[in-house]
Amino acid sequence: MKAVVDKLHAAGIKAGMHTYACFINKASIYVTPVPDQRLAKDGNFTLAEPLAAEGNNVAVTEVTKDMPTFAGWDTRTSVTIQIDNELITYTGVNKQSPFAFTGCTRGALGTKATAHEKGAKVYHLKEVFYCFVPDQNSTLFTEVAEQTAKTYNECGFDMIYLDAIDGSDVFAGEKNAWYYGSKFVFELSKRFKKPALLETSLFTHHMWNARSRMAHGTIRSVDTRDL
Repeated sequence: MKAVVDKLHAAGIKAGMHTYACFINKASIYVTPVPDQRLAKDGNFTLAEPLAAEGNNVAVTEVTKDMPTFAGWDTRTSVTIQIDNELITYTGVNKQSPFAFTGCTRGALGTKATAHEKGAKVYHLKEVFYCFVPDQNSTLFTEVAEQTAKTYNECGFDMIYLDAIDGSDVFAGEKNAWYYGSKFVFELSKRFKKPALLETSLFTHHMWNARSRMAHGTIRSVDTRDL
């Protein structure tokens, strides 16, 4: 990317970086081949019986009535569970006893299908816009900001657009979306080594002094290092 940005600059063109904010692509190193334990979860279950590496039903002891069976672009739902270092996708849920995730694809997203002992933890992952979510209270949240800023700085970008940050309600509900969206913006901004023309797909009150504005063909930017 730096080589491309250098060529753009040599031609007198500014370069912009378009990201999905703090959300994590399913091909990321945080997902495959070993999923990060800091991925956000909205369900915590216990394996009810041993699970063989080739088994396609995951039996759990807890009630599964709130677990979705569909993940869509505009939903905040997932059909992925995590057991140890394996990700498993499923197509159905037994919502009456015996509770289970059914129609499973083992070793999903490039992880490895392995056997798991009875009593192993089964986590249901959060998802938004077909991306996984960092746990907002973990170091992964700030690590994504750090890695994003590193790319911006080392490649010499001039602008960054945080697409998908309007999915911040996935962290802790709609009423807290403003907080986590703003938190990521500031975790990112304070790591920039030069001013950034910054735009977002969500504008809350707490972003006003970091978010750039364009009007009548004039670009105005804020030096976020001085905030």
